[in-house]
Amino acid sequence: MTGFIYPVIVGWVWGGGWLGDSNSEGKGFHDFAGSGVVHLTGGVAGFIGALVIGPRHGKEKKIADRKNVFDDCETQEWISRQQSPVEVEWWVNELQNDDTFEINSFPFIVFGTIMLIVSWLFFNGGSTMDLFKPRDSNPPKIMMCTLLSAAIGGITSAFLKPLINGTYSHNHRYDVGALTNGMLAGAVSITAAAIAASPGPPSLLDSLAASLTASHVKSGKASTLMTRSKHPKCMVHADFGGLLATGIFDNKKGLISDSPDSVSFFAWQCIGALSIMLWVTLISLPYFALMLKLNLLRVPLIHEIIGLDIAEMGAQARIDNLVAQAIYRAHQRNMKAQSYHELYRKVKDAKNEKTGLPDESPSRSAANDSLQSAVDINKINMEIE
Repeated sequence: MTGFIYPVIVGWVWGGGWLGDSNSEGKGFHDFAGSGVVHLTGGVAGFIGALVIGPRHGKEKKIADRKNVFDDCETQEWISRQQSPVEVEWWVNELQNDDTFEINSFPFIVFGTIMLIVSWLFFNGGSTMDLFKPRDSNPPKIMMCTLLSAAIGGITSAFLKPLINGTYSHNHRYDVGALTNGMLAGAVSITAAAIAASPGPPSLLDSLAASLTASHVKSGKASTLMTRSKHPKCMVHADFGGLLATGIFDNKKGLISDSPDSVSFFAWQCIGALSIMLWVTLISLPYFALMLKLNLLRVPLIHEIIGLDIAEMGAQARIDNLVAQAIYRAHQRNMKAQSYHELYRKVKDAKNEKTGLPDESPSRSAANDSLQSAVDINKINMEIE
C-alpha cells in the first residue's frame, strides 16, 4: 500500500501528474488534503481485503457454512495449555455459538473519535502550509469547515440510523457508534473541498454520506462484507462524496460558480474518483488473493473466536474472568428457562382442568391452541435467548 499503490496516486494528483491541478499539464482534478488520495485509497483497499477474506466466524450467510472450531487441531492444542481446560473448552463452545458482536467499550470509541477529529482539524488546516493565506482559504476557515461537517455528519447519522433500521424505541433512540462513524464520514468528505468551498453547502452532502453510512449498519451489526469490525470503516473511508462535493461547491470552478469550465471540472472529479478506485482494485485484488492462497491473510479460527487480545497480546489473565462471566450468564439463562417452563406447565395444567381434557385426549390439540394464546411461546424463547 505505502510502497506502490499510494505513491502512484500521489504522483497523479499532487506530484504534477496527469490528473491533478498542480501543473498546467494536469486535468484539473482537485483534492485538497486527501479525501480521494488518502481515504478513498485506503477504503477501497480495505473493502477488497474484506471481500477476499470473506465473513468472519458468526457472520456467514448460511449457518451450514460455519466451521466448528473444535475440528481445528490448533484449537485442541491451545485448550490443552490452559489451567482449566474443561471450563475453557466449554467457554470456547459458548463463544463459537454466540453470533452477537457487542462493542467492547463505548468510552474508548468516543475518546478515539475525539482524538481523530481534533487531529483532523490541524491536519486539514495545516495542509495549507501557510498561516497567512487569504481569508477565503486560510487555516481557521478550513478548520471551521472540517468541524462543521463532522458535527453535521455525526448528528445526521445518529438520528437516521434508528429510523432507517427500524430500531428506534425509548430504550434505543440513538446509536453512539453511528454518531462517531458519521463524524468520521463527514470529516472524510470535507477533506477534499475544505479550502475551496463555503462552510455550508458541502456539509449537506456530508450529511448524505453519513446517512448512507448509517443505513448500511443493520441493527447494530456491520454488513456481511465488513467482516473484521463492528464499525464499517471501509464505508467511512471509501467515500467519494467529498470529491463530488468539490466538483459542485468549489467557489471558483464548481457547478455553482460562473466558470465556463465548471462541467468539465465536475467531470474530471468523477473521472479522478473512478481512476483511484480502479487502480487500487487492480493492485490490491491479486495481492490479497495471493496472501489468502498462502494462508497469510487470516488468523487461526480459535484466535478469531477468543479475540486477538488474548491470542496475540498475551492477555491470559482475562480468560478466568471471561470464563466465570460466561458460566454465570449460562446459569442465569438456565434459571430463566426453568422458571418459564414451570409457568408454562402450570398454565397448561390449569387449562386441562378447566376443559376437563386429559393429556391423552384427542381434543388435546384444541386445548393447546387456546393455551398458546395464554402463554406466548415466542416471547418465552426470546427471553431465554
